[in-house]
Amino acid sequence: ILNRKQMQLYATEVNQKRTVILSDGSLVTLNGGSSMSFKVEDTRREVLLDGEAYFDVKHDPEKPFYVSTSQIEIKVLGTAFNVKSYAGDDAVETTLIRGKVTVRNLSGPEKNEEIELIPNQQAVFDKTTLFLNKADVEKETGIAWHKGNLIFEDEPVQNILEELGKWYGVNIQIAPESKDCRYN
Repeated sequence: ILNRKQMQLYATEVNQKRTVILSDGSLVTLNGGSSMSFKVEDTRREVLLDGEAYFDVKHDPEKPFYVSTSQIEIKVLGTAFNVKSYAGDDAVETTLIRGKVTVRNLSGPEKNEEIELIPNQQAVFDKTTLFLNKADVEKETGIAWHKGNLIFEDEPVQNILEELGKWYGVNIQIAPESKDCRYN
């Protein structure tokens, strides 16, 4: 039996997806090239994430669930959401499917700034500013991956190739003059 304060570690290879059930009953799907640690304390449950993960958090009002990246912290009671926070990306994205979360800026000039999300909203932290977007969770590329889909709408081919490279664990190169072409 796990000591409730013991840390659990999970990781995926570049082209691997992995679904785990945490000791509190929450379900997490890690995208390729991601890692996370999870621990339960007396007053909180905490995940440290590097990469991308889809969370379906088990409701526990006595122990809020926190997800921390290098840039933001997300506080949850019970909900489903996606977090994308790869070290090389320009932004950290949190997309809410159901429930409610609070996203807090941990760095930059507006440190401790908070945004509360409701379903179909996305918080984006671009390394300096935290802002809110409307998200169509059925079409959102950042959500579709955990169901085995990649969806692109009016996206530069360079971005598409970067996502495909992560998906398949390869480096795809394109002629510089073509990198701004847009595709669906």
